[in-house]
Amino acid sequence: MNIWYVHSVNNNERLPIPLDNWLNKHVSKVFLHPLVANREDWFSAKEIHMFSEEQVPVGVQLGKAFARSYALADSILNECLSNSASVNSPTIIIIMQDEVLPYFILQHSWGLNPQLSNVYFITLHEKTKLNELQFQFPEYWIRQMEKQCIASSHYALTWDVNIFNTMHLKGFTKVKYLEPEKPLDNDWNKQLIKWCTDQNEDMESYPLNASIPTKINSIKHHEKILLSVIIPYYNLGYFLIETIESIISSTYLNLEIILVNDGSNDPESISILEEVKVKYKLLQVVTIRNQGLANARNVGAQMAKGQYISFLDADDKIEPIYFERCIQILNKYQNVSFVYSWVKYFGLKEDVWITFNTELPYFLLSNMLSAFAVIRKEDFLQYGMNKIGMNKGMEDYESWISMYRNGCAGVSIPEPLVNYRIRNKSMSRQFNRKIVNELYFKLSQYHCDLYEKYGFELFNLMNANGPGYLWNNPTILYPNIGFVLNEDDDKIENNIKYELMRIANSKIGTFLIELMLKLKINKLFK
Repeated sequence: MNIWYVHSVNNNERLPIPLDNWLNKHVSKVFLHPLVANREDWFSAKEIHMFSEEQVPVGVQLGKAFARSYALADSILNECLSNSASVNSPTIIIIMQDEVLPYFILQHSWGLNPQLSNVYFITLHEKTKLNELQFQFPEYWIRQMEKQCIASSHYALTWDVNIFNTMHLKGFTKVKYLEPEKPLDNDWNKQLIKWCTDQNEDMESYPLNASIPTKINSIKHHEKILLSVIIPYYNLGYFLIETIESIISSTYLNLEIILVNDGSNDPESISILEEVKVKYKLLQVVTIRNQGLANARNVGAQMAKGQYISFLDADDKIEPIYFERCIQILNKYQNVSFVYSWVKYFGLKEDVWITFNTELPYFLLSNMLSAFAVIRKEDFLQYGMNKIGMNKGMEDYESWISMYRNGCAGVSIPEPLVNYRIRNKSMSRQFNRKIVNELYFKLSQYHCDLYEKYGFELFNLMNANGPGYLWNNPTILYPNIGFVLNEDDDKIENNIKYELMRIANSKIGTFLIELMLKLKINKLFK
């Protein structure tokens, strides 16, 4: 058995002496952040691996706490990859919670990352944010994801009685109290392994922060299940072949492609459509009268023969491993109805959209997942059919809310496995404040009881951070940007406001703002 240890970035945290002695005796690798100053004496005798925010790729915008979590996950995965022989024996990784430090590696673990197939996770808790009533980002999201970390670890350990009681009152059962003065002997070693292996045998349900009971799918799926990929198509012939090629390059081979031609009238697009009909034998084309994206998706879902379905726009692409990873998760967890990943933007904008597991009430203010999930078809047909009334956009967002309120939960793979093309005429670029407000009004009408039920938290989130259309990343602090209330504001693209916030939270943006304050340039903007 291998024992790895991740020390807290917070230099004020100290381990109980018995635990410190046990780690000294059994740990082989230690993961440290460069800011860790109070290092235990025994660290110098161990194999040290450093992680830092510098490991976060360009385009991935994460607040400090989540950037550290990302970097830690990256370091652990790289170490597992380079030492695949050693991790064939069970490996227990013990991580100080320290805000959300374990978050992304636990997401990878439950997302069935193959590098972590024989790895178990224990989280250590010296303090907690569970009782804090903080609604400003990122503190609110740190609190929410601390819950996710506790639920996702094989066991959580604490030597603080108050924290132990708090966790139990919050409904967490996989929590153990560690007497701070009691020595840890060989029996504890055996108990530690038993905790992990016992939990590993009972992992048919994904640990979710679900305030709504999740639907349990009783049907057991096998690896060869058919996936139906649905492409709504309207005058996008120029990019279509790229999209189809990305699908047939998938490592998941048992699939069909349904292209729903929503009354295309562009001669070139019609010509390309005829070309792909002949070229791709997997492709089934159906032509309907133009009634919009929502209807085209519904038609494709009703035609699908597969038990799983996925939607892909006619100008977007997927990574080869995407469908396979999603289907592995759906096959494994009976309480998951759809799976998606982070999204990489390309074209006019290069960025990464970070997605999260479905969670209320945040989900009612900001869409936390992409439209390109792999979905259990029976759940979509029963609860997720796109509403024709969402004809100006957000039809996928409404669908996810409808599914989730009926117990169909979604989970995110923390890697950009879908590529979303940004064009001048993309629907997502045509939103302005007026349209967004209209669409949110429709959402509140369709799901009035949900917005009513979570009204207190929604009010506090908006009061602390502004309306949901101004933010889509709860890991970062959004600066206070004033609201222009005249009619001309409707002409300003929402993207501009988001870009200002994104730039302000980037490394270069922070540097420029600090420089501006130092040179007192900010006084020019009055």
